[in-house]
Amino acid sequence: MAGRQVPLILIPRFSTYLGPEFYRGLPLDVTAFSGLTLSMWSSPQHGTTPTVTLTMEGSIDRITWGPMNSPWPLLPGVETQQSVDVEYPWIRSFLSVQGLHSAVTCWAAGFLIQRER
Repeated sequence: MAGRQVPLILIPRFSTYLGPEFYRGLPLDVTAFSGLTLSMWSSPQHGTTPTVTLTMEGSIDRITWGPMNSPWPLLPGVETQQSVDVEYPWIRSFLSVQGLHSAVTCWAAGFLIQRER
């Protein structure tokens, strides 16, 4: 069925990250999909000037990765939604937690949109 949505969990509820650090998700084969829609949420962030962003990365070979979007900020206590077109056969999430003694609890889940045949 063209345009069917398939559930996707990138960051399970409720995952806690202690930074500053970069956290990369596992590569996902998305050759059958044309887009991605995500809902994201983060708790109040702790530390000195914490900054938490989520970027989707794409690859054609699972070796060289590049950003598919500008970083999406995860705002404390606010659920946001973002969409991105899938232009690579492989994608993964890239969570950046920055700031001295930073800590955050967050989640990211959504849908992959099947490519029309």
